Amino acid sequence: MSQVYGKRVLSYETKAVFQAVEDLFAQGNFLKILSQRGKRVLVKPNLLASQAPEKAVTTHPVVVEAVIRVLKDGGFDVEVGDSPAIEDMISVMKKTGLDEVLRRYGVRPANFKETVVVENPKGKLVRRFEVVRAFVENDMVISLPKLKTHTQMFYTGAIKNLFGLVQGLQKSRFHLQFPERERFARMIVDLYEMVNPVMSLMDAIVAMEGEGPQGGDPKEVGLLLASLDTLSLDVVAAELIGYQLDQIPILRQAVEDREKGYRESIRLEGVNWEEVKPDHFVLVKEVSDTGFIRERFPWLFVLARNLLVPRPVFLHEKCIRCGRCLQICSAEALSWKEKKGKKFVSINYQRCIRCFCCHEICPVEAIELRRKVW
Repeated sequence: MSQVYGKRVLSYETKAVFQAVEDLFAQGNFLKILSQRGKRVLVKPNLLASQAPEKAVTTHPVVVEAVIRVLKDGGFDVEVGDSPAIEDMISVMKKTGLDEVLRRYGVRPANFKETVVVENPKGKLVRRFEVVRAFVENDMVISLPKLKTHTQMFYTGAIKNLFGLVQGLQKSRFHLQFPERERFARMIVDLYEMVNPVMSLMDAIVAMEGEGPQGGDPKEVGLLLASLDTLSLDVVAAELIGYQLDQIPILRQAVEDREKGYRESIRLEGVNWEEVKPDHFVLVKEVSDTGFIRERFPWLFVLARNLLVPRPVFLHEKCIRCGRCLQICSAEALSWKEKKGKKFVSINYQRCIRCFCCHEICPVEAIELRRKVW
């Protein structure tokens, strides 16, 4: 049986979050189990962008602090880090208030500037990953995700959070290498199996619904989830907000790697499913993956992609000309153009691979996803 533990927490009030995290660690006997892996822990929150905590883009600093506190009291040596796609990790920590937490507890920001190549012989698609050095400098990884929707992968949680161990703009290269959703999901599952996080704890006190992981809306859920089995935690979280397992490529493929009956073995402990399940949660609409068309009917691929898959549309009146979208676009589909003395972003839809990275990192929601109108 795979157990996921839940605690009802209705706000980010420090005392309530601290108590809930302590209770979760006690319920799962986590500290004893972690101590069998060593003493050096890399805590990996979601630090997607330098947005204020109330935007629900990043793991709330009070949740990170509560985990640090429990680990430090348990005698563990803790580092914290993530690799935002465009921004510097320290600047994101400052914006979210996490830098103050680290200073207060004497915790080091992890080494996410240097990288190492790690072999992944069991990978079904990717047999080696270039990841941040902090991964090999610690005995274990704890994933601290924020519960959010995701425009490309529909849902992002504890497994997808591990993609932050790939440094900065290197993530966009994976999008270019694996533009089809199913293959991209397989790459993420291979990374997850290689990292093998010792446990995960999810911030779902305020989640994100709609066009996540950055452009959606905060949604009060009032829940913390924790488990030694990261996949089980993600399955519970995704199904709580209304997804079916088969709708999430990452989770479906990861479950297919497990023994028969795995899904049926998952148990949610500590809370009542019906009481914590949101009444309504705005999900990302499931859209077709055109990868199979490219493989079998390449001459149809562009037409099918335009018909089936939304495309990024730039709202020039909202754009602040920061250039982050151009930086992250590995397909080189974006460029600066000028009209009547004003600079704007132009997109070549023939080159665009519909990874939605530009939409994901836009700090002012100046990019919308729309289907082509014929």
